[in-house]
Amino acid sequence: MEIRTFDANDILKNKETLTEMLRDNYRVNFPDKDISPDFCREKFEMLVTNTKEGNAFVWAAFAEGGMGGFAWAFPHEYFGEKRLHINHIFVKKEHRHRGIARSLMEAILEWTRSMGMGCVDLYVRKDNAAAAALYSRLGFETERVYMTLKVE
Repeated sequence: MEIRTFDANDILKNKETLTEMLRDNYRVNFPDKDISPDFCREKFEMLVTNTKEGNAFVWAAFAEGGMGGFAWAFPHEYFGEKRLHINHIFVKKEHRHRGIARSLMEAILEWTRSMGMGCVDLYVRKDNAAAAALYSRLGFETERVYMTLKVE
């Protein structure tokens, strides 16, 4: 397996694969929402623009058969602390349980340290036990709990 950082040109060269993975990631994380191809194309274009501007960073994992996963992150400030927010991390179903997510996370953490940022944050679905367990093994702790109430 190989982890590569992507620039905007790399992202554009892999448009079809990345758009497909974005859509799959949204479907997993928002199963009650209708995720249209147009929605994913807009998110892809946002990724390209933000990467060109230096406001987003992408890591791609390559395994047997091509790209097996990717991560999209962006820097932000939280009460004066420089952080990196992992916006998306996704591994294709056929590539899961091979250490790809861990390798992506380790590459992100190494990059974050090298950039002098003090923290990495992310959201994880409460029912995504595998992802939550990985993040816990890497040292992540729950900082806040995001709650919603459907009002009808």
